[in-house]
Amino acid sequence: VDDSIEKGILRAAQERDANLIVCGWKGYSSYRDNFFGSVIDNIIRQASVPVLVARFTQPIRNTDRVILALTDLDFASSQLQKTIALAETLAEELKATLKVLHVTRNPRRKAYKVSPPLQTKATIEHVRGNFVTRVARMLQPDDLLILTSGNHPDILSMRMLGTEPEVIARTHQETSIVVLHFPLKV
Repeated sequence: VDDSIEKGILRAAQERDANLIVCGWKGYSSYRDNFFGSVIDNIIRQASVPVLVARFTQPIRNTDRVILALTDLDFASSQLQKTIALAETLAEELKATLKVLHVTRNPRRKAYKVSPPLQTKATIEHVRGNFVTRVARMLQPDDLLILTSGNHPDILSMRMLGTEPEVIARTHQETSIVVLHFPLKV
């Protein structure tokens, strides 16, 4: 029992010594959420453990491919290997193939390989262009899209998930999406 939903979730996670908080997500935010922040935004902002935010539009057992879409910031993150490990685990458990898509925003920068090399057996595709557009082109029915929230909230609002997951969720209403957030303290 607590005075707000997010405080209750965070307190329960702390009391149970949780190593992950899983939240459901409708795929979009209201004007109130954008201005004041939603329960999920508040959980992400205050959590000391990773948060997995999921929207499943169909049974998860129908998943054929798991697509992990990453930006340049994600590729430079200290949490990259943890993100890939979680994506590999999900793909393995779902008996789905894993594809990693790295989208470079700067059209002048060549799509680059990571140094040191990533420890993954997944196919990594490096492309240039708009993140949302490139990800949207790749999506097929029965895909599970994994995105990261980064650690940079949307500056014009209180949204911690960022704008990309919401834009993709709104334009691909049939796609199941998981958004990962690793707190800065982890």
